[in-house]
Amino acid sequence: KVYAPIGMGVIMEMIENEVLKRKQAVVKALTSLTRGDRTRNLLWVTRGIDNIIYNSASLIQEATSELYVSAPPVLLSRMLKHIGNLDPRVKTYILVYPSLDDELLSRLKSIKSVVEVKVYKLGPFYFISPNAESCIFAPSKVSLLKEAEPYGYVFRDRIMTLQFIHGFFDMWRQVQTVYRRDFKSSSYPLVFNSHRFATWEILKAKEAKLDIEVRVKGYSTESNEEVDVVGTPLNVTMNNYVVNFELLPNNGDKVL
Repeated sequence: KVYAPIGMGVIMEMIENEVLKRKQAVVKALTSLTRGDRTRNLLWVTRGIDNIIYNSASLIQEATSELYVSAPPVLLSRMLKHIGNLDPRVKTYILVYPSLDDELLSRLKSIKSVVEVKVYKLGPFYFISPNAESCIFAPSKVSLLKEAEPYGYVFRDRIMTLQFIHGFFDMWRQVQTVYRRDFKSSSYPLVFNSHRFATWEILKAKEAKLDIEVRVKGYSTESNEEVDVVGTPLNVTMNNYVVNFELLPNNGDKVL
């Protein structure tokens, strides 16, 4: 038998095709976990500050409508690059604890997606959530680097994420604002998955004397039927027990 070598170009093409097939298989598997069926309730523990930051950065990059952040300056600084790369149409709300210096505040103001920054000296918990669909959580002691073996929890679970956002918002509405980029008429429409922060922005729009129209998608608690209604927001209520607003539909039906 006579053997001859295959051309280098052919070999490289074979290798590239094999690598591409493997890459497509991996991407498909990861997509099924991260951006696929959200009804699958997934939770895992992430250990070590570097891993907490890595998972946080991955979540930040998923933000398409809104991003919620609660973090101390030492960790927030490590994520500014990722927040800065977000589409300006993403609405980012940042709660910093226990303090915030002028340099970091200046950097936050320069990021187009940042809507509001608040400071809370008691430090609630470390929290990152894109689109109110998934999140990473760590106790404040861990995130302040006071723990020998820091750890956090990653939730691919919308219900748990909304529970954390409820606690986050309960503190948010009560603490000091150090920066806010007010919306103008040209800023709309705004899309929120979080009912809490949608209500917050409705309140801010009313305080700014803006005439806004609201579209709500959900379901009726009376009939359990899907609802898609457009109308004018009226009274806003915010306390420890209730966060909601009244909506007068454009079709003249009763106030919801």
